[in-house]
Amino acid sequence: LFDDRKESPGVKFNDADLLGIPIRVTISPRTLETNSVEIKWRSEKESQLLPLEGIAERLKGLITDSL
Repeated sequence: LFDDRKESPGVKFNDADLLGIPIRVTISPRTLETNSVEIKWRSEKESQLLPLEGIAERLKGLITDSL
């Protein structure tokens, strides 16, 4: 889900949780400064930063491992 609504991040994150989306990938000016993306599993409290390089394969692996 690509959420480009003009809402605050908190509203968007809450809505993603309500929809049951299991993993959230956040790209923001802050993460781009470090060439990374923020990954947050709905079932976990903490998020993690992953490097942008190779992110598609890394996400594919994370999702496959969780099944």
